[in-house]
Order: sequence, then structure tokens, then C-alpha cells
Amino acid sequence: IDHATVQHVLRLEQPIVLEQACGATPINGLLLAASRHHLTPHLLDLRNSGDTAGSREGVVGYAAFAFTATGNTGGRPWTPNKAGYCSPSHVPQ
Repeated sequence: IDHATVQHVLRLEQPIVLEQACGATPINGLLLAASRHHLTPHLLDLRNSGDTAGSREGVVGYAAFAFTATGNTGGRPWTPNKAGYCSPSHVPQ
């Protein structure tokens, strides 16, 4: 389930359902925002609770993603503004 869910995130495919992730609703919001803002997801790591302690028969998965800008930023990096939204940095080049 975890690997399939990761593939959905990497392709910005919705919907993610509660059987795939307990945070399905906010993940779907993230995927919608990422799609609208032309962000590309990157898997940083995928682990489960069996990697640290306990049985591997019933585990909870954890994934870490980073999203990078793919839109027209004029070569400038994207940074959060005061409202928390990402926009191209206005750094002289």
C-alpha cells in the first residue's frame, strides 16, 4: 500500500483514500496545490514502524517528500513569502 501511495503522490494523482493514508484529506490538498503551482514531488525517504521497533506484520508507513518548482521562475529559486505561499525570490542575478 505504501509504495502504491508514494507512486500516486509522485504522479500528483488524486484521490488518495483513507485506506492508503490516514492523512488522505490534507495530502489531496497538497497534491492539488502542487499541481496548480507546477511543483514536482521528490521522494526523500520511505520507512515504516517495523524499521525502528516492533513486528513487521502490521506496520504504519511514513514518507518524506520535497516539492520543487518547475514553472517559469526566471531562474530564481522559490521561497515562502510572508503569507506562507511560495513565489520566485527576487534576488538580483
